[in-house]
Amino acid sequence: MLSAGVWPILAAALSAATCVFATGVLRKRLVAAAVVDHSNERSSHTGSVPRGGGLAFIAVSMATIAVSSLVVGYSVEPALALASAAIAVAAVGAIDDLRGLSAGIRMAIHLLAGAVLAWTCVRDNPLFDEGLLQVAAAGIAITFVTAWIINLTNFMDGIDGLAASSGVLIITAVGALAWLHGDTGLCTACAAVAGAVTGFLPWNLSRTRRIFMGDAGSGFLGFAMAVALALAWKAGAIGAAAVFILPSVLVTDATVTLSVRAFRREQLTAAHRSHAYQHLAQRWRAHRPVTAMYAGATLLWSIPIAAASEAWPTLSVLMLCLAYGPLVVLAILLRAGKR
Repeated sequence: MLSAGVWPILAAALSAATCVFATGVLRKRLVAAAVVDHSNERSSHTGSVPRGGGLAFIAVSMATIAVSSLVVGYSVEPALALASAAIAVAAVGAIDDLRGLSAGIRMAIHLLAGAVLAWTCVRDNPLFDEGLLQVAAAGIAITFVTAWIINLTNFMDGIDGLAASSGVLIITAVGALAWLHGDTGLCTACAAVAGAVTGFLPWNLSRTRRIFMGDAGSGFLGFAMAVALALAWKAGAIGAAAVFILPSVLVTDATVTLSVRAFRREQLTAAHRSHAYQHLAQRWRAHRPVTAMYAGATLLWSIPIAAASEAWPTLSVLMLCLAYGPLVVLAILLRAGKR
């Protein structure tokens, strides 16, 4: 009998290997069906690139989690609720990829998915035994934060590999902390998603056979990050500070950009290329160095600071400020939100 610690490794390896193959097959189908992204005011690429590749890592990660449930115990009710929410988020993204969908409908589904995650987090949670007001406040906060993470992942999926590589690192870090906490179930689920997205990355970064994850993939990945962070917090594997520190690189760019555009009274739903990473990609005339920079910042800045906040919980507020302060300054210097 294999030890519990081996299952996350197997889940990651199986997901990665399967997704490499599945993405290649899917790419051929998308090209044949002419499901492609054309250059526009928001995009940082030229020409036409097939989109919707995220369907591969969605299917592979969900299948791997389902198979792993035969070995690693999951609470059935919350697992089914979260799986349904993830499928709903991916479905509205897929519809938007194929024929477009109003921002209002997408946001409604994202908020509904956030509400499902909020319910999962507050049910049977001793932190919320003090009264209905506390439960309601926590539920509303989790709902809106989840919707924001889903959307910011979509915003940050504007150059090759950036959202995917950052998502892999964040989810892997949560899985590692869950493993240290003894939560094999959450660790295995994180490994399944991180492995599948890793298998997608070579295609996303390919110079000749590139494919985009599309709104279906970015929505699913954003929700997966929110679920991993929230469930790890509920289980006590990470503190509240680490929940916000781990995705700080993505959060800072997206939030500063949106805030600056709102201050300038620009139409927030209009296509644009004013994120800090987009300015860098234009300046350097390349995607990969920018992607490497953002992944490196997550790996060498956000994750160590999150680990420090876990090691010294009394310094959590200081660590939170340390994580975001320099990133906010950099985003402003890189003219995030400005044309």
